[in-house]
Amino acid sequence: MAQHSIIPQFLERLEPILENARRKWLGQPDGERTPTLPVNPQGQIHVGKLLEMMGYDIEKYRQHFRKAELKSPVNAICREQGIKGIAEEGVIASAEVAVRKVIALQGADNNRLAEQLAEAQATIVRQRKRVAELEGQLDLAQTDGVLLRTLPLRNVGRENT
Repeated sequence: MAQHSIIPQFLERLEPILENARRKWLGQPDGERTPTLPVNPQGQIHVGKLLEMMGYDIEKYRQHFRKAELKSPVNAICREQGIKGIAEEGVIASAEVAVRKVIALQGADNNRLAEQLAEAQATIVRQRKRVAELEGQLDLAQTDGVLLRTLPLRNVGRENT
């Protein structure tokens, strides 16, 4: 025997409730609107209270709101009223995880780039000191004709064999 779907019965009871909630929402002044759907303390649609409004047993029928045919119209009104819809916490959580991963990768890149910058700056400082030394030697050689040896002589005192 084929099972009949409960979706049409649910929609028959759900649609007037959603339409009434939407009418009440739109009837409120723009800057002072408060959700007209039942909301739990976490700011999400309270499915249990919605089921009670529909006249259904909460424990027996709660799982039916996982179906897209029921979840979609409820979530559309939730978005309009600025509250979290059915099963949207997982979507939000996964988006937050993705953002955290990107931030962590950027942080690692920033650390690597900071190290490379510090190394480059140290190299520049060493090169500037060496250039200053060489300029001093060049000035001395040009003005006095004297060359100063700053490095030890190579092969001095060694016998060629």
